[in-house]
Amino acid sequence: MVTGVYLHMGRIPECYTPVFFIHNLMYSFESIPLSGYGSMRNANQTEDAVTRKRHTEQFLMITSEFQKQYPIAFLDCVDFNMIDSYYNSYIEKPPTGNSYPLKEMTDHILLMFWYGVQESEINKKIKQYEHIQESWRESVHPESRKIWRENVLRLFDHQKLLRTIESEIAKFKIEKINTFPMKRLCEAGK
Repeated sequence: MVTGVYLHMGRIPECYTPVFFIHNLMYSFESIPLSGYGSMRNANQTEDAVTRKRHTEQFLMITSEFQKQYPIAFLDCVDFNMIDSYYNSYIEKPPTGNSYPLKEMTDHILLMFWYGVQESEINKKIKQYEHIQESWRESVHPESRKIWRENVLRLFDHQKLLRTIESEIAKFKIEKINTFPMKRLCEAGK
C-alpha cells in the first residue's frame, strides 16, 4: 500500500483541498486511483477549500487541522493495524462522494490476506462486506456479490501478488518505500 496526500484543485479557481489517499500495489492500474481517500473537512463537515490567501496566512493551522482529521497521512511508516483500522472506519462510514466503497472492500480483504489473517476472519469480513452491499440504496444483486467474492478470492496468490507489486513499483518509478519491520501475521505466530 502507498499512502499519500495530494492537493485537489476544486471547482473554484486558485483553491485546493488536501486529500489523503491509499493506493494498493497488489493489482495493476494505469494510474494511481484515489482509493480510501479522505478530503479535509471544515466545521460544517463539508470539503474544505483553501484559498491562496488562507494558505499563505494560515498554513500551519491548515496543516494542524488536516493532521487531526488524518493522522495516518503524517506518518513515515504505516503498519497493517493502522491501515486495517482506517479501512474499517472508512467502509463503515464512507465519505460523501464514495457511497459504494467496493474497491476499498477489495483492498481491505487483499491486505488481510497478504498479512496472513486467518481464513475464518477473512471470510467473516467478506460476509460483513456483502451485508453492507445489501444495505446500499441501489443494492448489489446477489449474483454480483457472488462474482465480487469470487474475484477477490481469485487474487489470493502470494507469489502473483508479489510479482504485481514489483511490477507496479517499477511502472510508477517508486524509488523509495518506507517499510516497517513486520512479519505477516501467520509468520509472527498470530
